[in-house]
Amino acid sequence: MYGQELLRLSSMPISGYSIKSVYQNGYLELLMEELPSVSGRYIIDVAFVRERIERIVSLENVIEFEVAAKDVYGSGFIVNRSQGFLVVRHEWKHEPVCV
Repeated sequence: MYGQELLRLSSMPISGYSIKSVYQNGYLELLMEELPSVSGRYIIDVAFVRERIERIVSLENVIEFEVAAKDVYGSGFIVNRSQGFLVVRHEWKHEPVCV
């Protein structure tokens, strides 16, 4: 169970953002509003790969962090890894049909 890839973020082709060159000076910033994960310990690896050609840089265990257990949905139930790894904000709607 541990050591599984839970999420892959890619500039191209997945996100549609083209980075022209990683060899120039500057910085690269990734912004995420939230990381929807259940409680547990997580490790982030980072890799720079030229589109389907070559791995330029590969860094393992760059960031390690712990997500605390909490009632994410406000239901009185704490979601854990036995229900999955990601917490997705969602809404249910039900309209009964009269027969």
